[in-house]
Amino acid sequence: MSSKWVLSWSQMRDGLRADKEHWKRRGISLPQLHRGYHAIVLYRLARLAHECGFKFIGWGIWIFNNIWTKADLPPSSKIGRGLFLPHPIGVVISGAIGCNAYIGMQVGVGGLLKAPERDIGGGPGLPVIGNNVIIEPRVLVLGLVQISDNITINPGSIIL
Repeated sequence: MSSKWVLSWSQMRDGLRADKEHWKRRGISLPQLHRGYHAIVLYRLARLAHECGFKFIGWGIWIFNNIWTKADLPPSSKIGRGLFLPHPIGVVISGAIGCNAYIGMQVGVGGLLKAPERDIGGGPGLPVIGNNVIIEPRVLVLGLVQISDNITINPGSIIL
């Protein structure tokens, strides 16, 4: 899974290109005008800085992203190319998500409030979500959970 996460400048550009194409496939011709796309761009910049050893800058971009878009996408998260995030307010992603994901509003992906367990690829105690996954609004995916490719998670679901 690691090859699909943004780690270099060229991979970041390719990731943003794939993100933009996903937005266009969903009927949005100018994603640059949407706050959700801003959240993705800022996440990718923060992730690049974090992976290049400039962790302080990466976390600074994360703070700005929180203030501007109200999305919590830490640079330690691993989010694949082609992300569609139309409503970023209240979205929290901590863990790993594959390519071509759709994330609805007020989605929470992360760990439980307990001592971190083993790492299944998203970080200690964090979930791993596959490719082409649709996460509908108000879904919680928490803890050591692995979700396969091509899955739709219905609105309001809680997965522990």
